[in-house]
Amino acid sequence: MDRFKSLIGCYILWAAICFQSCHDSLKTALEKSKSNRTELELLIQHYEENEMKLAAAKFLIENMDAHGCYRSSASDSLYQNMENLFKIHANKNANYHRNECDTLHYSYWRNRTEYEYCPDINHLTAEYLIAQIDNAIDVWQTYWKDSYSFEHFCNYVLPYRIGKEPISEWRTENLAQFKEYLNKYPNRQNNQFQMYGVCSLLNKHLSVAAYNFPTYAPDLPLSLLHQ
Repeated sequence: MDRFKSLIGCYILWAAICFQSCHDSLKTALEKSKSNRTELELLIQHYEENEMKLAAAKFLIENMDAHGCYRSSASDSLYQNMENLFKIHANKNANYHRNECDTLHYSYWRNRTEYEYCPDINHLTAEYLIAQIDNAIDVWQTYWKDSYSFEHFCNYVLPYRIGKEPISEWRTENLAQFKEYLNKYPNRQNNQFQMYGVCSLLNKHLSVAAYNFPTYAPDLPLSLLHQ
């Protein structure tokens, strides 16, 4: 009996420590956000009645301090020129796009300027983060909820960036472009074969437009990578 009580006591202590640690992480992140704290607090308030999305919002805020992007006038010009390339010359073949990308990157290299680092925790708005969280969770719940855990989702799907690229509305754009692939497999939930089928279709599409970026190239906004 005493041993059982000890185990219960250890569990309560462990839970209390974990809760305090999470609370401290959120508090520390909010303090580091400085003038952007209002935006992050608006994000938390927005999800006060939605436990899952609130947990996702806190996860992003607690891990936001380590992330941001590098910007310069040269990189901004490169991004704009590449976006124009894919819009104006959308009907050109992959070789044409590769050659033009080479030219744009060479121009960027010749005219590169000093970078400015923009920490996410000091710049991201509640509006942007709400859109990212809503989109990510809605897609997960619709297509993949039974295939992997919420913890896995937070670590590998929820993050809005993969490197130091400028933020973009890539989730909405990608879903609009590739939703037809998801619809080819209506029974994806907890179905490894159909999950593999979706991934195979995506890889086949992306491999056609494969491009080897120069080592000096800045990280591109994710919205450009699927063009």
